[in-house]
Amino acid sequence: MQEKESPKKKNFLEKLQSPFSSEIGQEKIVIRFKKWKKEISELIEKLKTIGNLRENNFELGKKHYSLGNFDDAVMRFKFVTLLDQNYADAWYWLGRSYIANGKKPDAVNSLKKALALKPNWPEAHEMLKVASS
Repeated sequence: MQEKESPKKKNFLEKLQSPFSSEIGQEKIVIRFKKWKKEISELIEKLKTIGNLRENNFELGKKHYSLGNFDDAVMRFKFVTLLDQNYADAWYWLGRSYIANGKKPDAVNSLKKALALKPNWPEAHEMLKVASS
């Protein structure tokens, strides 16, 4: 003998089979989806901006370094490492800038971080020797 489904159970099963037949209605789900899609697109654009911000400041740091503006170079590279702590090149250039400023202990820390991210980097190993001397 088969058990008869209660109206509540039947209603629940129908909702499970069709997610758009929920109490909030298909129209509201579509609106929410469009809003989420827009928010995700905006977030992606902000992330691209951060990437550009990182690269622009990195290049400015190298420019300051080449001009002998080591304080400005340090500031740029520190900012880049705040944006992306896994950017080995920024840590390396920060270390070089610290060496140029005579701040060898800071240079050692920065170069060690660069080497933790890129262990087989000969130039960074050489700079670390310079900073440690």
